[in-house]
Amino acid sequence: VTAFYLSAKKEPSFAYNDDNASGNTPGNLYNKGLFCEYNNIVYFANPYDDYSLYSMNIDETNMKKLNNTGVHYINAAGNYVYYVQTSSSTTSTLPIAANVKGFYRCKPDGTVEYAYAESPCGMLSLYGNTLFYQIYIEEENKMKLRKVNIDGTGDVLLSDLPLMPASIDNGIFYFSEPEDTLYLYANSLKDNQTTTVLDVKTYNPVIDDRILYFMNVSENYSLWSYHLDTETLTSLTTERIDCYNIYGDYIYYQINDEENPGIYRMKKDGTERELIMSGNYTNINITSEYVYFNNFNSTYPIYKIKTSGPIEVSQLSMTIDIAD
Repeated sequence: VTAFYLSAKKEPSFAYNDDNASGNTPGNLYNKGLFCEYNNIVYFANPYDDYSLYSMNIDETNMKKLNNTGVHYINAAGNYVYYVQTSSSTTSTLPIAANVKGFYRCKPDGTVEYAYAESPCGMLSLYGNTLFYQIYIEEENKMKLRKVNIDGTGDVLLSDLPLMPASIDNGIFYFSEPEDTLYLYANSLKDNQTTTVLDVKTYNPVIDDRILYFMNVSENYSLWSYHLDTETLTSLTTERIDCYNIYGDYIYYQINDEENPGIYRMKKDGTERELIMSGNYTNINITSEYVYFNNFNSTYPIYKIKTSGPIEVSQLSMTIDIAD
């Protein structure tokens, strides 16, 4: 496993973030980063409008369309919103050519200020003043991991592997090696030291309060946890899961079962399991107010439940004319 971290001098005129600022949660990023909450505003990719970038209050009031760009992997911190562009509308007035992909920085009102890359990109994650991003190298037909400072300087290769930069906490980047061992590693961004956390085949690790949650590849992609302090390894589900996310006291997850598929929630210790809806669902994104998800075979409607209280499923309602 190789990972590199190089520092660069800060530009004095640029507004920087706190060193531990996080652009989105690991769970949201593993679910395409379609929702992102920052400073009581939710930025989201609206599937009712070709995944264009929108904003709204946490309670879904004051909904606004920010631009005509299809987006994924939304991050927000400081003065900017960052996102991977999946498409451009031919009617867009943005200073970006139609159908150009890449990742960008915009103001909270949607005004695009900077293009970091204009090649197909995968996951994007903001930590502190650094953007970690997967980028597709056409000549090699593979995805690699790079990093760039938010001011656009210091763009360097981190790894030839398509590492997913979702779980970064307290200066430590936790990741699964994707091509060989699938083991879970930790890389210190300060001194670039990489250590093995678990010699277990893992997928989509999420760090939460000193506990790493992950899909155990060797155990049919069931959900497990590993406590970094006590070194305790715990099985949380026996079923194969397709995706999951974490917020507060709960884990939300989709069971892969041909006969009885469904999206569930349970406490983080694996107790008090409850069915949310039967069927196949995906893209579990969470804000402080709602858990959002959609049917596996349809991008909308967007279903939701409250992050606390009894399970009551409803739908995200559009309160503005998306044709405008």
